[in-house]
Amino acid sequence: MKYPQLSLRETNAPYMEEMKTAAAEVIEGGWYIRGKYVSRLEEQLCAYLGCRYAIATGNGLDALRLMLRAYIEMGVMQPGDEVIVPSNTYVASPLPTTGSYLCSSSRRYTHTISILLWWSGL
Repeated sequence: MKYPQLSLRETNAPYMEEMKTAAAEVIEGGWYIRGKYVSRLEEQLCAYLGCRYAIATGNGLDALRLMLRAYIEMGVMQPGDEVIVPSNTYVASPLPTTGSYLCSSSRRYTHTISILLWWSGL
């Protein structure tokens, strides 16, 4: 390969034993969600970010769903409010709106140029 990709083996080599030990402790402990390591991560995030609360989620979709539901609970958003998402995107972009009774929209606010507008001279 003319331009090799980043070698994670080389990058992680100095930390490999520590990472293996930590992974083994998590696996043997059986707590993949809400365990002591997740609690420690949340505490460290709070200290680093200077905030009172942090919630670790399993993926970005869960994080977006929690954020939108929190906005509704706090009164920042109301059910039926519009959430603008990119028009050319993966399904995970509008999906968080479905469980929060919000409406995702990409029709009106798009930065793509219609080929018909281009042909007509804009």
